[in-house]
Amino acid sequence: MNVRQRIFLFALIVGLLGWTGAGLGGAQTTTTVSKLGPHDCAQKKMSFLFWPSGHGASTQYSFPAVPTPHVEVSTGTPYGIDHVLAYLDSNGGFFYGAPCTLTTTASAKVKAMRSPKKQTVNALLECSFKKNATLAIVPGATSSTMTVVANNQSVVTIKLGATASTARYNSKLCKSKPPIA
Repeated sequence: MNVRQRIFLFALIVGLLGWTGAGLGGAQTTTTVSKLGPHDCAQKKMSFLFWPSGHGASTQYSFPAVPTPHVEVSTGTPYGIDHVLAYLDSNGGFFYGAPCTLTTTASAKVKAMRSPKKQTVNALLECSFKKNATLAIVPGATSSTMTVVANNQSVVTIKLGATASTARYNSKLCKSKPPIA
């Protein structure tokens, strides 16, 4: 199976799970702490494809339409299945990619986000960190949250809901760009 076929298959599965409400992680109640714990994806750079209202089909990347609000985290271009680190949607569907492993966090309190900016429309957030960042996903039946922490500092917080979604990010470590086509 070539890369385009794998991307299409991946996006089709994700879209169908979101459309049916089954989700990839099952519906759970949203809490402030992920029952799965934070995951270290061994990355100092991450790209977040933020789709607060879902998206149409992409001819450039062979993605089918996925109407569910979601975020795809990757190592960067090309935005294919081989580079996916995590996925989360507003229905509680989620997964962590193979590079991501469960980790423990330091007992120190995470510092508040510095230089925060807010995004509510489709965007590509590209972030760089001095140390590996950790991802924590808290899936829910009607809303879901993803948090990213690097060097004991909050860097990205994405809240996905059926009617409203928001990405907050540290503008010193992350840049917002128009989404991919």
